[in-house]
Amino acid sequence: MPGAWAVIFLDDADQPGALAYHDLTPDGLPQSKVFVRTTLQNGDLVSVSASHELVEMLVDPAINLMSTGPDRRTVYAYEAADPVEDLSFSVNGIAMTDFVYPAYFEMFHKPGSTQFDQMKKVTKPFQILPGGYQIVFKGGTWSQIYGSPEKRKRFAREDRRGHRSEERRKRILKPASPTEIARANARLTRSAPP
Repeated sequence: MPGAWAVIFLDDADQPGALAYHDLTPDGLPQSKVFVRTTLQNGDLVSVSASHELVEMLVDPAINLMSTGPDRRTVYAYEAADPVEDLSFSVNGIAMTDFVYPAYFEMFHKPGSTQFDQMKKVTKPFQILPGGYQIVFKGGTWSQIYGSPEKRKRFAREDRRGHRSEERRKRILKPASPTEIARANARLTRSAPP
């Protein structure tokens, strides 16, 4: 839909291994893609993948926000779900992704002084939980910091093509394909009730 933000649910990933991601339309508006069959085949919940992308799209729509943090030589991507990526909570029986609050990116908060994430698992600014990671820019290069060695190993096995972490590393963020958007809109129109 021209001029609108969108969350699009598709059967299969358009990037190998992607479960969901958000990027920009040709008009520079945010859009999230959630790959239902791919997510389910990976053993993950569609509601968690969708809510992860929705949270990050709402917090950083243009995928360009960053913050200073504990290492003053490092810039931290303002990703609201990645540091707590493996956690979810229930809303009316539906699993939703955990997410960090703005206080997470504010170094002046003392440990335990405020709520840093929805599930109250993070106890201090910039803490990365064992199943999470943080995209960082240091020394002219984008990379990740992981919450655990296990997350590092899982991350290395994932196909990250098309993910924000890879787009940032390449220093480009490509708008979505107008053809792909038109195809998705046509499918939605055909499947919508009269």
